[in-house]
Amino acid sequence: EVQEKLQAIINYVPSPGVPKDALLKMAKFALVTDRWMDENDLVASAVQCWTSMEEFFGIVPCAVMSMMSNALRPSACETDITGAIGMYAMALASQKPSALVDWNNNYGDDPDKGVIFHCSNFPVDFFEDPQMSFQDIIAETVGKEN
Repeated sequence: EVQEKLQAIINYVPSPGVPKDALLKMAKFALVTDRWMDENDLVASAVQCWTSMEEFFGIVPCAVMSMMSNALRPSACETDITGAIGMYAMALASQKPSALVDWNNNYGDDPDKGVIFHCSNFPVDFFEDPQMSFQDIIAETVGKEN
């Protein structure tokens, strides 16, 4: 089962340069999460992803969360339960993957502009040419290898 999940991750998004052991850990995390959600009849999740997963398990869970959201099983970051509910409502209404972004009012001194951003758990359906790489922002905190 782990090997099947690993292959699903590899098929989901190109991941050149990502260590095989990190992909294997992602596969294990995905498998356990899927089982837990199935056993508990859960339709969405909210993962504490910044920085505990990296520090204690050695992966950034964004790709796994992206896969879940792409399969209309939304997964929100930073244990954002309200966000997960919103993502689920959007997915139900549209029958398409959903995602959330952070809205930061820090675009210089211009009050009419903002920075719309989120790390990297967006479903691949949002992109033309997705690719998994290292999470540069969190690498500054916990190291690139995590």
